[in-house]
Amino acid sequence: MNNVPIKIEYPALYMASDSKSIQAQKYYLRGIYSLLLLLVSSALASLFAGTNQSVAIISLVLIALTPIISLFLAWKRYDKLWYTGRALAESIKTMSWRYMMRAQPYENDNNTARTSFISDLMKIFDESKHFCQYLSETTATEEQIPNQVEKIRQCDFDKRKQIYRVYRIDEQKYWYVKKSSHNKLMLSLWFWAMFIFQILAILCAAIRIGQPSWTYLPTDVLATAAAAVIGWIQTKRFQELGTSYTLAAIEIGMVKMNFETVENEAQFSEFVGDAENAFSREHIQWLARRDT
Repeated sequence: MNNVPIKIEYPALYMASDSKSIQAQKYYLRGIYSLLLLLVSSALASLFAGTNQSVAIISLVLIALTPIISLFLAWKRYDKLWYTGRALAESIKTMSWRYMMRAQPYENDNNTARTSFISDLMKIFDESKHFCQYLSETTATEEQIPNQVEKIRQCDFDKRKQIYRVYRIDEQKYWYVKKSSHNKLMLSLWFWAMFIFQILAILCAAIRIGQPSWTYLPTDVLATAAAAVIGWIQTKRFQELGTSYTLAAIEIGMVKMNFETVENEAQFSEFVGDAENAFSREHIQWLARRDT
């Protein structure tokens, strides 16, 4: 570990939960995106249906697919799997960092701390059995406490302190800042898309008043597209996440100010506890999203 970048390893339960959460998120967002796209496509097809029976059938098929997708998403509950998996993974992650850094509640001797860590993993597993049934079989064969976790725990105080600063505090802050910027950018782009659709719909409605014979004005299509964009913004929660990630990055920066004052194991244990508590606020929000 001498000045060589390392890849932090986590328990198999974390890796499986993280992977399942990412997969569920992908399926859920694809489902919502398909649902909204079908609504807009159906409105567009109905615009040109007129007396054309084939186009009318296409419009019917497109709109008929929407309740099927809605029922499928309600049945599979990918959103719940997404949020539950994320909360579980992040809880295990913060536990692992506390253990690696010999911080509370794992500041005891190695045997006692390891026993306590295993007990906490078992407790989390027992509380999440409904979710864990969806995990892959490889979770049972991989190491729950990787060798690297034990190696980092065995490092001296200065080395552990350096690892925590680089691979936990700095990396987490960078992630929050990057995600905050991304969500704010996406919110701006999708907002202006919605605004443009709304303005065009208003113009089409106004033109129809002066030119009632123009039967192919896409007023309904544009209005549906604007509503679809609003639905996508609500699904992705750009504003909520952008604000949440910004506050998390600021809080991490505030916690980091005390880093250089840490001079011994007791102070480091308390510092790591405070830092992980700050990170855990995001876990609580994931649980709240799961229950919403």
